[in-house]
Amino acid sequence: MKKSILFIFMAGFFFLGLTVVAAEEMNPQGMQMEHNAPMGKLIHETDAESYGYHLSYRLIDLQAQMKDMPGMQRNMQGKGTYHLMLTITDSTGKMVDSAQVGYLVVNPDGSEQKVMTMEMKDGYGADINLSKSGEYTIKCKAAAGNKKMIDEFKYKVE
Repeated sequence: MKKSILFIFMAGFFFLGLTVVAAEEMNPQGMQMEHNAPMGKLIHETDAESYGYHLSYRLIDLQAQMKDMPGMQRNMQGKGTYHLMLTITDSTGKMVDSAQVGYLVVNPDGSEQKVMTMEMKDGYGADINLSKSGEYTIKCKAAAGNKKMIDEFKYKVE
């Protein structure tokens, strides 16, 4: 009985190793995947010097992320088109956690989207809708510790 369990355990490790090797070989560029690299396109950065923080905003195209997942594009209709991630780092480059962050997105037609973010591994994220062409104003309010920060920038969708 003990030998059977040991055999199953060892076989599992063997097949897991083959799966990892096969996945690495299937990478068309032959490059190592950077698992800690932030996802999305960097759209704005600022140093909030009076607060002592650096703010980085990344935009992740949800439709592109879901294109290979059957049924997910249909489920995403009418919802956010992008995921906006904010990373707040201190002067040493360490990510600030346990902040509360919200976005106010002013659409090209003047209507507004208000969303609260969720803390994630790479920062604070929320889904927003940027489905119309034009210039969006993105306002961010963040509270980290006893500091409250407000940031604003424009983002153009073509």
